[in-house]
Amino acid sequence: MDDLYWRVVDFLQAFAAGLLVGGTYGLMCVGLGIIFGVMRVVNFAHGDFMMLGMYAAFYLVTGFGVLGFLGPYVGPVVGALLAGPIVFVVGWLLHKYLIAQVTGARVMSAEAEGHYSQIILTLGIALVLANGGLILFGSTPVSVQTPLSRESWEVGPVFLNQARAIGFVIAVLCAIALYLFLTRTPLGKALRAAADNPIAAAYVGVDVDRAHRIAFALGVGITGIAGRRKRK
Repeated sequence: MDDLYWRVVDFLQAFAAGLLVGGTYGLMCVGLGIIFGVMRVVNFAHGDFMMLGMYAAFYLVTGFGVLGFLGPYVGPVVGALLAGPIVFVVGWLLHKYLIAQVTGARVMSAEAEGHYSQIILTLGIALVLANGGLILFGSTPVSVQTPLSRESWEVGPVFLNQARAIGFVIAVLCAIALYLFLTRTPLGKALRAAADNPIAAAYVGVDVDRAHRIAFALGVGITGIAGRRKRK
């Protein structure tokens, strides 16, 4: 009987840990889904944008000490949230000057050709970001040292790591906020219209290229937030 009890406890502990870690990857997939859903582009550089979010949060909290005054508990959480807008701006600029050349209204009539150039371009961006990250940040693993990573909440027989639990809550809140944005705001409805039928959306006054830019920047920005715990 005791053996069965501890087996159940082990299962619940593994399930809880997997669920909390899955929140990070789930939020990353939400960002990837926005980009593909609106633009019909598979972003091969998506993981590298997550890396940018990791380093943005790391340097905000420790590297430059910008958030040091917030302490070891609040600082990492705020750093994670601020990493999103930073990566959002990077995504906006990359789309405006690079990705917009092979997406949007200009390639609607040549969809097959557009996909080839999109794949090559996003792969190129991934290589530049990955190797640029090695040059700028090096290959030595770094992390934000916070007591949250070493402390847990006890829920019955299960222990929930505080850093993972807070990260999971942030992921859920971001997903809910994104859902409300897409379903309740005029801009969100414009993004959905551009995703459903870009040609018809353009006829009714939706700026499809702008919608794609917002979708791309929003997708990589959300992914930047997802990199909050997995800083390398």
